[in-house]
Amino acid sequence: MPSSVPAAATPEPLPRKLAAALAPIRAWALGTAVGIVAAAGLTLATLAHLLLLPSTAPHLDLLGQYFAGYRVSLAGAAIGALWGFGTGFVAGALVALIRNLAVRLWIAVVRARASLWESEFLDGI
Repeated sequence: MPSSVPAAATPEPLPRKLAAALAPIRAWALGTAVGIVAAAGLTLATLAHLLLLPSTAPHLDLLGQYFAGYRVSLAGAAIGALWGFGTGFVAGALVALIRNLAVRLWIAVVRARASLWESEFLDGI
């Protein structure tokens, strides 16, 4: 005797391009990439300031308020690179984690809406 209860439908696999777009981002990978770019940017900005603008624009010195040990000097460029990498790593990893959470939440909402549209009204009663 066949059952009148429909079998649980398995979700169809996503198209390849959509699956690639929704794939999770590795937090350590994005953190490392952003950290390297931030470290290079801060180091280059410090060196450019030392070589090109030694007496003007003291704004770069203000980073010493946030990054302990940072000064506009060669040693400060190395310390700034460490701080830049650490700050960039944390920022990149957080962006990846928040993006992955948002995508998972969005997929859950889409699947819930799709299951509501497929079911008959009062099926669960």
